[in-house]
Amino acid sequence: MRQPFSHRIWLWILAGLLLTMPALAFAWWGNQDYPETFPTQAEELDRTLYSQGGHFLFPDRYEQFHQRLLETRNTWRNTVNQWWGTKDGPAFQQTYQSLLDEGTILLEAIRQKSLALRMEVEDVIRPEYEQIARLRSLTHLFEMGPDAPRLARAEGLLKEATQRLETGQFAKARIAAEEAILSLHEVEDYMLEQMRRYTDEEQLALWNQWVTQTIRWSTTTGGTAIVVLKAPRRLLLYRRGQIMAEYPVDLGFSGLLDKQYEGDGATPEGQFRLMRKKGGGETKFHRALLLDYPSPQHKRRFQELQALGEIPAGKTIGGAIEIHGKTIDSKDQTSGCVAMDNEAIEQVFRQMTQGGPITIVGALHTNNEVVDILHALEEHIQLRETEQYAPTSLSAALYAAP
Repeated sequence: MRQPFSHRIWLWILAGLLLTMPALAFAWWGNQDYPETFPTQAEELDRTLYSQGGHFLFPDRYEQFHQRLLETRNTWRNTVNQWWGTKDGPAFQQTYQSLLDEGTILLEAIRQKSLALRMEVEDVIRPEYEQIARLRSLTHLFEMGPDAPRLARAEGLLKEATQRLETGQFAKARIAAEEAILSLHEVEDYMLEQMRRYTDEEQLALWNQWVTQTIRWSTTTGGTAIVVLKAPRRLLLYRRGQIMAEYPVDLGFSGLLDKQYEGDGATPEGQFRLMRKKGGGETKFHRALLLDYPSPQHKRRFQELQALGEIPAGKTIGGAIEIHGKTIDSKDQTSGCVAMDNEAIEQVFRQMTQGGPITIVGALHTNNEVVDILHALEEHIQLRETEQYAPTSLSAALYAAP
């Protein structure tokens, strides 16, 4: 007896189900290891790589990682949206772990490169801060003139470079440092020109000649004489040719220069005489010794410089140069004279007599503070030129492989 057609259909369906059950079970069990949501670690790593400058430091490697992440995420999205098909969880996990390993290696390379670049820019910035400190230490003793704003600008640019370095803006930090160096060039040239006379053999010989003559006078007459050394800022009190006392002194804001005109802040150099001793009520200072400045030599030089146009219009040669003590409030800075503590000027005041010699010189030898700073400035400039701090070196470092 033949079976009904419908009954045969159901038998075929049942047989098909029995045959496909193992495949369905395998697919079901395999899909249990496939993530229902895309893992977040790789995307978090991608954001970290970007924020750490990976797109800038290693553009090719970062782009490769980023694209691989996008491809992995697209593959996952297409797979989970399939109604049918085996989702190979272990294979996905292996691919994903490989992606994480690649990103982790790149992140370490970025950190190493960032550290190297930070150190490179710091190596440029640090010595320039030291150079500015040296120049600042001279601003109250040498004429800065138009270079004062340049020095302030250089300092501001270095601070900007430091701030940009802290935020990982290496290229901009380097550019700011380079601009600071350019601002320093003219300041350095101007200051070095003023300082080099402290190493000039002819100038030193002249200063030594003046001091020798003063000491000889003290030896011959047995009288008291004063020698002021501007570089070490010391006053030596001689009697009978021997040093009987030594005192520290202060100078004007351009005290290490030789005075040329009134208001330049420089302390005049030369051989002078004590014109007058000023006691209480005769000066705003505690005591004062008035010098016979300007001497005939200073007047002649002033006229020569004026003829050459090197004296500003309307300026006079000036006068009233003194060795004096402090004011009552001790706030007044000397503007071309030689200042002492009140106790010291009291002792010198008692020892000196009217007409006694007062000789003011820059230095007697090259072993002094001015020359030490001069050499430090020159050594830094030479090192800077040797290192060749060129902006292009940073560009090469940014894109070099680790």
